[in-house]
Amino acid sequence: MCRKITIVLSILFLSLYAYAQQPESNARFSVSTDAVTWANFGTANLGISVAADKHFSVHAEAQYNPWTFNFKRGQMQNRKQQYSISTKWWPWHVYSGWWLGAGLQYQEYNHGGVVSQITEEGDATGLALSCGYTLMLTPVLNLDFGFGAWGGYKWYTKYSCPKCGRIIDQGKKFFFTGNDISIAMVLIF
Repeated sequence: MCRKITIVLSILFLSLYAYAQQPESNARFSVSTDAVTWANFGTANLGISVAADKHFSVHAEAQYNPWTFNFKRGQMQNRKQQYSISTKWWPWHVYSGWWLGAGLQYQEYNHGGVVSQITEEGDATGLALSCGYTLMLTPVLNLDFGFGAWGGYKWYTKYSCPKCGRIIDQGKKFFFTGNDISIAMVLIF
């Protein structure tokens, strides 16, 4: 069984290798996942992108975390569903080297019990800006490093603890915060 899986994976890898990733290549699509986001309480994430031309690509990403953790000292969660669509500008060529990005982002969230017992839940939407560097490991596999910030408008409710349900604040307000630090594996097609 293990041998059959190895053969299938080898054939898949070799077929993907045929689409050599070079500045003038036919590499048009990518799929990625971010290790730092996975480390954030097991937040599942998936990104897809399409090269629009030699210097621009369009990206869509989704993140989902349904987990709540109960410990003796209390409850912790960083639950969210987040969706974004963005574009990246690549000075050299798509999927390699430095890049700058901008896009729109929406997040439904519930986080608390991590730094303090105060818990906040709500919805946020806004503009995200990012930058980073993509390292070509093989013709079909990249390692992407990036960071960003986003700001916009949020509708929120704050509670005094994750379980009690006692409201201490609620409303609408503008926000600006760090967005992501990412170390992502990117598969190029």
